Amino acid sequence: MLQECPKLNVILALGIDGLKEQHDKIRRKPGSWEIVIDTALQLRLLKKGYPRLDVQTCTCFMHSNQDTMFEWYDFLKYELKPDKVNFNYIRPPAADSQELEIDLGRYAKLSAMIDEDSRRGAIKNNYAGENGFFKAAVDIYMHGLIAKTVETQRAQMKCYAGTAGGVIYDEGTVSSCEKPATDWQSAKLRLEFSQPVVFSRHAGAPREGRR
Repeated sequence: MLQECPKLNVILALGIDGLKEQHDKIRRKPGSWEIVIDTALQLRLLKKGYPRLDVQTCTCFMHSNQDTMFEWYDFLKYELKPDKVNFNYIRPPAADSQELEIDLGRYAKLSAMIDEDSRRGAIKNNYAGENGFFKAAVDIYMHGLIAKTVETQRAQMKCYAGTAGGVIYDEGTVSSCEKPATDWQSAKLRLEFSQPVVFSRHAGAPREGRR
């Protein structure tokens, strides 16, 4: 994709649910933490030749990992150093209802830390491209908005269609993000996965459905 679409800003978001012990327990795949960390390091090397590639980490904030979340953030900040960090707040339903028992104050504190570190340049936290800083600012703002949504139990904004987002599962299945698209469910990750998928009518359908 990077070779065939040299002007395309590509963001690879790696799902890492905290430090090794917490991540492997949540994912139920022993050894998966080492694999995803190695993937992130290899992508950083690849980025040297493809500056429009951004490596992002996505962590789901939940009961199982909230106690070590600040240690995990320090690891991201001082060691892994991704282009962008993102912390999502777990939403119902959950396979284990206990995961929904979260200390909102802890999430709000983490959100404030990310905001302050981003403003001071203590972490990179931005995207490549002309609108990279603006897009990242919106993401950072969303952390605080999520905390306010949970606190008030009310929607804080309307959702509009935006950039195309997709999920690549470990067995190769490609699907749209958030809303499963049946036409994409049968697609498999191949070497030619680039323009045919990103610009196909299947990719456009989920976006049109959200407009």
